[in-house]
Amino acid sequence: MSAVTPPPRRTAMAYVQLLGTSCLWGANFVVAKAVLDYWPPGRFAGSRIAVAALLLAALATWRGQRWRLGARAWWCLLAAGAIGVGLTQGLLFGGLRYTTAADGALLMALTPIGTAVALRLGDGERFTRARVLSVVLGAAGAGIVILPAGGLRGLFAASGGDLAILGAMLTASASFLFLRRGLETVEPLSATAITLGAGAVVLTPPALAEHMLPGAGAGWVLGLIAASAVFSMALGWSWWNAGVAVLGASRTVIFQDVVPAITLVVGAAFLHTAITLRDVAGFLLIAGAVVVTMAPDRGPPRTVVPLLPSAAD
Repeated sequence: MSAVTPPPRRTAMAYVQLLGTSCLWGANFVVAKAVLDYWPPGRFAGSRIAVAALLLAALATWRGQRWRLGARAWWCLLAAGAIGVGLTQGLLFGGLRYTTAADGALLMALTPIGTAVALRLGDGERFTRARVLSVVLGAAGAGIVILPAGGLRGLFAASGGDLAILGAMLTASASFLFLRRGLETVEPLSATAITLGAGAVVLTPPALAEHMLPGAGAGWVLGLIAASAVFSMALGWSWWNAGVAVLGASRTVIFQDVVPAITLVVGAAFLHTAITLRDVAGFLLIAGAVVVTMAPDRGPPRTVVPLLPSAAD
């Protein structure tokens, strides 16, 4: 199968889907912070991932997408799901119980830096000037907001929750080495179902060891979990993997830097947290990173493996 440059219409749609995913994931930090007062992290993460995996598997089957994948595709997608979904979600929501939604989103916004390094070390992917600039702007934006009021000394007083989320950022970065290979010959819809299924399996043992908290069965709590599963997991991950397939991992991952800006806005609206001038400065740098990464690369044209026809529907 020969490599081709993605058509402009598909590229534009990928950017729209990635921005939509950033909005869904940014709002989900606020949803998770509310739900974790009633559901333990393993059960919350595992249940929403399992529901999303079943929904996507049923949809992929109904659309006639094939499940007879090569051994390499299965291995890559299962590894990406175990590391990038299972371990990442477990560490993320475990840490989120002990830190704020904004801090969680901001630490995860460092994923583009980790991914760029992982792709450079693992695949030897070249660094263009635009790519380096976008990573620097994104890191500066996240750093401005993360930096505690106490200055650099405060960085050494990170809580266990912050350290757990930092670990989630590292596992998410490493998972792109497997995800990009798994998406070479598999439609994003079925690939997402496989990765989420692998993540649910990883989270099952810790979830079974946890105990439910009082109020866990409240209707509004169950409604938030269902909405998180359908929109943040099923829809968000489908759009995200479609973006990876069209744009490549290093260009896609920069949209992680949009997530904290959305979390800050949603948190201010629903949790009544203040937005500071430092937050605004960070957002502007993050927005600049997205603008730079959307600009075309200079030099040799970037190529990707074409998706199967049904993925363009």
